[in-house]
Amino acid sequence: MTDLEKISFKNKLKTHAASVINERIQAAKLIIDNAQQAANNEEKSSAVDKYETSRAMGHLEKDMHSRQLSENMKELSTLHSINTNKIYTEACAGAYLACNAVSFFFCCRFRQTSCW
Repeated sequence: MTDLEKISFKNKLKTHAASVINERIQAAKLIIDNAQQAANNEEKSSAVDKYETSRAMGHLEKDMHSRQLSENMKELSTLHSINTNKIYTEACAGAYLACNAVSFFFCCRFRQTSCW
């Protein structure tokens, strides 16, 4: 495989990873919206405790998915910052390592590396 083919392949991997993360972002946004609507539509009943518990559960679900959304946004930001147009000779963000049984595409930043 030529260097240009390797770069093209890494760019395809990056694009695919971005689409997977974007799907997770859209799913989290939908769940957050649904949880908010459910909490807003909950009617007070004679069983006030049940009403309050239901609203609290809706808010907890919304908060959990909001945290997941935030993490997905960070992942997407990190992915977009990775340079896949360079061939690396060591494991670092943007590197692709093909082994016998498995291959790795490094999509995260390492604390200490000479790639930067």
